[in-house]
Amino acid sequence: MKLTLRLGLGCVLAMPAVQGVLAMEPGQYSGVGDYGETLTLTVQGGMGEIEVVTEGCQGDTRGVMEPVGEGQWQMRPGDLPGCVIGFAQQGDAIVVTEGSECFGLHGAMCTFGGKLTEAAMPMVSDPVMAAGGDAPGVESWSYGMDPELGLSAHIRTPEGAVGLACLADGSNPATAWILGVRMSPALIGPEGTVYMFDGRTDALGIDGAAGAAFAEKKDTTCGVGLEAFRAAQSMVLIDGMIAAINSGASGMEISIDQGGRRTVVLDGTDAAAKLGGRRISLKGSSAAIKALLRDCPFAQYDIDTNCGL
Repeated sequence: MKLTLRLGLGCVLAMPAVQGVLAMEPGQYSGVGDYGETLTLTVQGGMGEIEVVTEGCQGDTRGVMEPVGEGQWQMRPGDLPGCVIGFAQQGDAIVVTEGSECFGLHGAMCTFGGKLTEAAMPMVSDPVMAAGGDAPGVESWSYGMDPELGLSAHIRTPEGAVGLACLADGSNPATAWILGVRMSPALIGPEGTVYMFDGRTDALGIDGAAGAAFAEKKDTTCGVGLEAFRAAQSMVLIDGMIAAINSGASGMEISIDQGGRRTVVLDGTDAAAKLGGRRISLKGSSAAIKALLRDCPFAQYDIDTNCGL
């Protein structure tokens, strides 16, 4: 017997019966937290990993996804005994609740509680949950040495690489920079490149450097758009430069100059529709950035203190 679970955007996942109750289908689920955070749940091999990301607050944990009833599961993270995270199907959503003992797994400004209403494609393999890597031909982010960008969380495409590197590693205590966004020179336009994210208003510029191995934007975790790297599905690279960012009748309005022509866009999706550009997948970015943060405690401190704001 099978129960069909429908999770937003017409995505249908079949849930096989296990000893009278139902195991959650392997896959990657996303949604919104109780206070507007970005929630991500990854399920594979009976294990689940949940992450919450918002400005100034982040948390993640993993554990067995234990079926406790029809359309109900719970996770008891091994890194905090006493914490119980519940998952319950309610119509087209999965409602997530966390117990009172889970506070230590994230900051004061976020929670694992919320709704998962959107399901990405079922997983083939995921760098957090399995050791096998992605299927051949599937581009995904990873953490390690890149021949062009150095030690970084990065993705390599046929056109070049994009990555994030730790700059505040303790070797230079006086540095004001925390992270660097690095890109292959081939990805940088003659006037520079604007990087944005699908459905988000984040817009940041990066310039090339003649003769350099890579172009780099150095800033705090907020200044490089770290939250968007972890929360969005893809980034958009637009040749040109940011001329202005204003609040307009339609929301945020970003003016991008290209060879003397100015175009106003509302977010990354709008920019891609109007200006084209390159799309860079963010598949696996959350796991790769998590590994980066383990080696970059100054960056994690920057997140926990909301970049000193």
